[in-house]
Amino acid sequence: MNTEEGQLNSKITYLNVDDTCNMWESLTFEEVRRLHNKFVEERFWSQFHTPRNVLLALVGEVGEICELFQWKSNVEIGLKDWSEKEKVEVAEEIADATIYLIRLAHLCNIDISKAIKSKMEKNCMKYPVEFAKGNPAKYTTYQNIENKEYSNSL
Repeated sequence: MNTEEGQLNSKITYLNVDDTCNMWESLTFEEVRRLHNKFVEERFWSQFHTPRNVLLALVGEVGEICELFQWKSNVEIGLKDWSEKEKVEVAEEIADATIYLIRLAHLCNIDISKAIKSKMEKNCMKYPVEFAKGNPAKYTTYQNIENKEYSNSL
């Protein structure tokens, strides 16, 4: 092994949390949480990772994503007109924000998978397909469905 390979291997050793984490394309929230937790603990940063501080770091990362989009006019799905460098920057900032969001959920004792499932179920009830399809109105528009007060004339 040459020096460069050794340096690369030493930089990524923290990623090998356990054998279940060998498919990077399909990381679970739990795997991300454990990877980041190990990363934080190895650096003795837990003392700084209060829910408030992690939330502020998350907001900072979202701000960095916003900066990348700030002066773009129409941004197409897939970032078609963006350079590869810009796409990598967006991916990295979204990854940072996601990591902090998962960390915040952990620090608040929230099972993010269960919370997402529960919220999606609520959203399905708030936005029934028969009323919301093709209609961007807020769910409060649909609250009086039983009273037949819903109007599609927005």
